[in-house]
Amino acid sequence: MGKIDKVESLRRRAAVNFARANVELSGFTVSQRVLDMMEQYIAGEINIDEVITERQADREEPPR
Repeated sequence: MGKIDKVESLRRRAAVNFARANVELSGFTVSQRVLDMMEQYIAGEINIDEVITERQADREEPPR
């Protein structure tokens, strides 16, 4: 994935912060793995489709 501009990065950070606040206000926590993935998304290292695909794969993985 290519580098994104500062405006897009700020837009992504605002969206991530909003989503995180929503999750935490609902009484849940966001794992460090997801937080790391969100930082990659904000930086433009991965796109939202990759985030969704990865999260779906996590849910399909059997418990350890």
